[in-house]
Amino acid sequence: MTDTAAETRTPQDQPEASLIMLSFNTAPLLRQSLARLIEVAREIKAEVIVVDNASHDGSAALVEAEFPDVQLVRAPHNLGFAGGNNLGARHASGEFLVLVNSDAFIQPGRGLPCCSVFL
Repeated sequence: MTDTAAETRTPQDQPEASLIMLSFNTAPLLRQSLARLIEVAREIKAEVIVVDNASHDGSAALVEAEFPDVQLVRAPHNLGFAGGNNLGARHASGEFLVLVNSDAFIQPGRGLPCCSVFL
């Protein structure tokens, strides 16, 4: 998905939430965590954004190759936790932002769908 995908959405396609996952050299965990996050995103109206914080372990290439529907944002250098998430937020189009660590394993059917009732 390109960075301009949010610009071409109609109001009906607009996600309620943007799930932003920050990654720095977490390729082995990232694959598992992102696969689960995508399942959860399907349960609610959400987009998934991965911010690669200048990893050098192939994390960005993994996202590009294995998760083509995920919006990948590459930081020019490690921006830290706040800076990386702020970069992801600038690419988000959801009404709500959900920050997810790449070592978090959200269970489908739990967590975010339940929280979306309160959003």
